[in-house]
Amino acid sequence: HSPAAFPDGVRLTRDLEEQRPHQRATAENLGVQPRPGQTCDMDSTPSQNECHTQEAQAGKWLGYPANARRLIVNCDDLGIYPSATVAIVRAVERGIASSCSLLVPGPSAARAMQALIEHPHIDFGIHLTLVSDFDADRWRPLTDPAQVSTLVDHDGYLRSPQRIPSLLARARIDEVERELRTQITTVLDRGL
Repeated sequence: HSPAAFPDGVRLTRDLEEQRPHQRATAENLGVQPRPGQTCDMDSTPSQNECHTQEAQAGKWLGYPANARRLIVNCDDLGIYPSATVAIVRAVERGIASSCSLLVPGPSAARAMQALIEHPHIDFGIHLTLVSDFDADRWRPLTDPAQVSTLVDHDGYLRSPQRIPSLLARARIDEVERELRTQITTVLDRGL
């Protein structure tokens, strides 16, 4: 495998890209983003709209015919609860969804990472978060709360969505970076 190094030793591997190079996609090589102020009209013909040409190129690059419509179904919050983890893995296994996002601070994240290890063909991304989903079900950061004190409440838990204004008013960028890097390295350290 060919690792790519990031600052402070965070590493990402290109294993998936090496296994399936026809599915590797980046904003730079797909070029499907409309220019500022431009919209993509799905009913216009390619000659009427530059976005169709860009979409056709992206589709062709991914192995689809130029006129094919594609739907990507991503299951959010893998790792939030054990039942959600099971359901998401089943959805991807059965072809209902094509990918998922791993919520690393979630209460079932360890089980979710094990499921990803057991099912290495499941495409996933990391759902970075600085908030818990609910007031009644709070999560701790992966970093020691003392090291990210501006991100947590007085009990050391990530704030709920209702407390986002408080988080935005207090959060220090170095603590945000520390917690998000910890979430990424936690996944990488599991071999994912």
